[in-house]
Amino acid sequence: MLIDVEVGLISGRKAIVQAALDETVGTLKRRAQVALGAGTGRLLDSSGRVLEGSVPIKKTRVQNGDSLTLLCTNTVEIHASAGAFAAILHDGSVVCWGDVHFGADSSTVQTRLKNVQQIQASRDGAFAAILGDGSVVTWGNAERGGDSSAVQVFSFPLFTDSFCDTLLQEVFHFYESGLPARHLP
Repeated sequence: MLIDVEVGLISGRKAIVQAALDETVGTLKRRAQVALGAGTGRLLDSSGRVLEGSVPIKKTRVQNGDSLTLLCTNTVEIHASAGAFAAILHDGSVVCWGDVHFGADSSTVQTRLKNVQQIQASRDGAFAAILGDGSVVTWGNAERGGDSSAVQVFSFPLFTDSFCDTLLQEVFHFYESGLPARHLP
């Protein structure tokens, strides 16, 4: 049995989508995304409850003629300095535009702007992004906080892997030899 449901976006755009009761909610959602020209999101019933994508439609309370909402999650978060903007895109990357003197040029740190969780902008043209691993990336007006290279923590190996392997082998051979070892306090 086929049902017709109206699926709408928060913007007010709507489409009628048809699905069989034995199809999954995920199939219905994909048809709605295509019909509305929308990105990924969550499908909500008329009460605002999220409909689980793997569940067959017949196991939900969705009926012929119901109105559902596609809540898109591909939105962006935008932050601004006095003359530039930085947006966190749905994939965690960042895009900037505006006046380069106010932080619009993030090209020197663009490869590090992945999995961005939050951005803070100063009105003086500096931006700081907090990444998913807790690290911070800055860009923009260097005199106003856009250059944090002086306080970056760098890690480097004190000894190479081959040196450590050789040292461990020598220690192991020494213990195997049975020679007495002097323990330091």
